[in-house]
Amino acid sequence: MIKNSILSIFLLIAFGFSSYAQQVTGLVSDDNGIPLPGASIVIQGSSSGTTTDFDGNFSIETAQGSTLVISYVGYESQQIVVGSSPIIVQLISDNTLDEVVVTALGISREKKSLGYSVTEVSGDEINSIKDNNIASSLMGKVAGLNITQSGSIGSASRITLRGNNSVNGMNQALIVVDGIPINADGAESYNNADYSSLVRGGGITDINAYDVESISVLKGPNASALYGSRAGNGVILITTKTGSETEGLGVSLNTNITADNVMFLPDFQNEYAQGTLGAAYTDIATDFETSNWGPKMGATQMYFDGVPRVSQAYPNNVRDFFETGIKAITSISIQNASDDGSVRFSYSNNDTKGIIPNSSMVSHNFNLRGVMNLSDKLSIDAKATYFTQEVTGRQQMGGEGIIGAVYQMPRSVDINDLKRYQVENPGTTEEFKVLNYGGTNSQTGNPYWMANHDENEERRNRFFGFAKVNYEFTDWLSAFIRVGADVTETKTQTITKPGHHFYRGGRMDLLNVSSGELNSDLVFTAQKDITNDLNVVINAGGSLSKRTYQRYYQFGENFKIPTRFFLNNAANLLAPQETPLTTKKVNSAFASANFAYQDFLYVDLTSRNDWSSTLG
Repeated sequence: MIKNSILSIFLLIAFGFSSYAQQVTGLVSDDNGIPLPGASIVIQGSSSGTTTDFDGNFSIETAQGSTLVISYVGYESQQIVVGSSPIIVQLISDNTLDEVVVTALGISREKKSLGYSVTEVSGDEINSIKDNNIASSLMGKVAGLNITQSGSIGSASRITLRGNNSVNGMNQALIVVDGIPINADGAESYNNADYSSLVRGGGITDINAYDVESISVLKGPNASALYGSRAGNGVILITTKTGSETEGLGVSLNTNITADNVMFLPDFQNEYAQGTLGAAYTDIATDFETSNWGPKMGATQMYFDGVPRVSQAYPNNVRDFFETGIKAITSISIQNASDDGSVRFSYSNNDTKGIIPNSSMVSHNFNLRGVMNLSDKLSIDAKATYFTQEVTGRQQMGGEGIIGAVYQMPRSVDINDLKRYQVENPGTTEEFKVLNYGGTNSQTGNPYWMANHDENEERRNRFFGFAKVNYEFTDWLSAFIRVGADVTETKTQTITKPGHHFYRGGRMDLLNVSSGELNSDLVFTAQKDITNDLNVVINAGGSLSKRTYQRYYQFGENFKIPTRFFLNNAANLLAPQETPLTTKKVNSAFASANFAYQDFLYVDLTSRNDWSSTLG
């Protein structure tokens, strides 16, 4: 028994040493020893990673025994278990001469025949990092792809390819799922992005990562010409899974739990207390601000609660505000296939608790897809997806948001003292005022008031589906007709309680947004060998697109009864701001031709013309 105990202790100590984080360095080169700058190094099972410098060198902090996934565009990825440092890696060139990739309109082509850059990421690579937002899984995997996240729970990502192309317009890549463009309105900032930005969910964030078969990234106008002007910033093509043949009924269950913590924070000084020009503030009503350059720590001075005390530094007061976020994602799929067709059903649940107190997100994704081969020439492919999501406590970013209130906190303020953000049982207007570190009359926010007292709730419902009929006339001529719809409805309610640092009388905002998109395509494809050396592939067709948008917004200020929160209780109820149903129709005709000479010389011709109307 004693021997077993000693052995257990020894194993625990050994495990503790083996998992201790260390700085790991290395060099990444090709099979000829030439350094590869910009190669991606990611710790498997996490979103932490780095890239190599101009000389192919890298440095990353990780535990011994962890696995590094090293990848570079055009080369086969490698997985290296961390042992001794430095790590020398030689990537082998990926033989993609006969690789087939998905291009515009869902058409598959040999990669070597393309006159533009296309990067394809497999579904397995996407699911190596479990996240509700599959854009996170594309980081570091596609050259020129820039993904910006707002940091707020349930928010969308901003995706650009090769930088911004417009100063005032949309710069994001077009998201296309199974050949159907989808709406990505939520990925842009609301309000003033510098002071009080709010990025809602939508676009690629609503797609279940477990349903993704592959993602193709089309860069530049040549690659996306068949989608028209809206694809001028590039296209993210997402192909989802169909049922696969299994012995019996195929059932797959995946569960993943992830803990999130704040990784980096700004550097703060801890020598000087609250005050300005070396002097402390003296009166919380008339002489009190948030500056952090008062006398040195250790002097007796006025605290924000009006009681003098000896100042001391709280080095972790910013870090201690954030909590450990827990992300639990569970997905189940049922599938089967035969020569007559296939069927696949999947359900995914995401239950997330954010790193900001009182922030959470719960989403459900239902997906059903079926393929039916009616004959050797005729097939039908149909899919329906329903997505619903509820977000509580999504905070505004920017200087006036919750992060600004935390970062501006003086170093001599104990974060625990801010948890009391209002006096108990307030009765007068003065008693309802927020308690903050900036004085009784300042417009300084208390982060705990913003997180625990104010309310911000959003519910979004989304339906996406398509039906596609494909017919092969001959061995060289085929056609398909496809109809797809994407309908989204978002309802948001924000309650700013009386006593708030900006809205003393309180405020209530209601926002309802509905958007829809209906796309229809008819495409003919002809592929024929003109001679033994010359092959031609021609795609021609047309599309009809109908996009709708409707918005209703209303807010009221200064609640008559400070503990009841509904619009009719607002003393100042402003007139509704309504955007009636607007419709934009775009009719398009397009054609492309690809000529291949002896499978090494290629010529591409592409043409598209759009006719748009906003008259309904």
